[in-house]
Amino acid sequence: MTEEEENKNEAYEGSQIFYEDWNIMLLKPNSFASAKYFGPPFFSKYYQRYSDGDNYIIVDKEGDYISPTLSYLIHKPNRGKLEYYDYDNNDLTLTDILEKFPVIEDKLYEAIGVSDTYGTLKRISGGEEVDRYELSNIDRLISDIKFNKNNPGKSMVTIKFDDHEDYFKLFDLTEGDIWFLNMLFHSYHNDYMFYSSDTADSDWDEGYMIMDFDNENTELFKKILGYIKPDIAKLETDDEKSEASKLLMDTFKDSIESIINDYANEKDNCMQRKAEEEVRNELCDPFINYGLFAKTGCFYTYVTTVNVLLAMYNIAKERHTDLFKMLSNIAHTMSVGPYEEYMYEYGCDDLDTESINRNTKFYLEKIIEEIEESDRFPNLAGFRETVASVLSKYDLNRSYKLTRGNPSESFRIQKIDPKTNKIFLTYYKAGGTSGEPRTYTLEEFNNFLHIPELFENKVLNFKKKV
Repeated sequence: MTEEEENKNEAYEGSQIFYEDWNIMLLKPNSFASAKYFGPPFFSKYYQRYSDGDNYIIVDKEGDYISPTLSYLIHKPNRGKLEYYDYDNNDLTLTDILEKFPVIEDKLYEAIGVSDTYGTLKRISGGEEVDRYELSNIDRLISDIKFNKNNPGKSMVTIKFDDHEDYFKLFDLTEGDIWFLNMLFHSYHNDYMFYSSDTADSDWDEGYMIMDFDNENTELFKKILGYIKPDIAKLETDDEKSEASKLLMDTFKDSIESIINDYANEKDNCMQRKAEEEVRNELCDPFINYGLFAKTGCFYTYVTTVNVLLAMYNIAKERHTDLFKMLSNIAHTMSVGPYEEYMYEYGCDDLDTESINRNTKFYLEKIIEEIEESDRFPNLAGFRETVASVLSKYDLNRSYKLTRGNPSESFRIQKIDPKTNKIFLTYYKAGGTSGEPRTYTLEEFNNFLHIPELFENKVLNFKKKV
């Protein structure tokens, strides 16, 4: 007998063979001779490293054009998860193995064993009644079972997750996605806003927010403008809407900020509802086609049958794992998310404009009452006259050239004070870089516009002496 034949015989004698045909062999090496003859080279080289637990070798007799025989190693440690390696010591998964060698699936599970969960479900499908307390101790996800004596495979199983995050971790999501989903479906959503206060302030300044006013509030808004800047009260252009919005913010800051805050809260709630709807559509019942259904709400309690769970184990090709790992293997094949990446892009289909307009009406009427009854406008008629005369020709905070005297002179109107009806502006001399603040009545302002500066000073000084 040749040395090669002796090695082969010794290897077979030291092997427990589970399956063999012309193409493939599944065995457990019980000796170094078996490990060296059948296993990949690294297995015998580092044999002691794999002595903690059991080992299984899959021999591919067909091999490829490089090697006449390829072999794969499965290491089942006394503690920890199973390890799978190819001929060159690269990591594999059980799915990789079963996809390549589907014919040995049953024999492989017979060799390496199955999880307590899978084994118990098989016992139940065979007619053995197992109470929910034993099941809960076997698998943390199982919270209840309704045994069906007439058809044990149709016994109803209730699966319950610890919390939403536990459920979200089933899927192939990033940490950022899970943070976003936790934020979205928990009470601490208030720490984050889809529609921020900065965005709301910008939308007000641009005049976008008043486009959501109903007819009644639009008329109230125009009425206020009629008091303080009648020339833009018609709100005919986008520029007028923007100018009017900024003017009311400058003049009635507290009330306008309240309008903006109410709008921002409603818009934020609307965008949150849209985000929740889209996520629920994708993640609430992703296993429904397998026969696993959400019981109440989403992301928490689900129901199915023993037979469905066994079928899902077969689909996942992971009979040695618990329910969470089995479901996760299936969930990772689903196309879901991403969520964090698009969190600012959720729309708003059902904005509560009725609530917004109700709150807006309150504050606009408050502004009108303030104008008509408070001491902020002690001479309302005079104020309206000044506003109509000045702002019909000039915009606030915009530079204008003077037409009298030196053409390089200019001015910029800051505001019209409702208490004194005086015009506050900054005057820029010819060639000057810094402005000179001035305050005028309407008559003095008209003199300033038309009378040269030297003569104007004499007139004003004369008036003061008189």
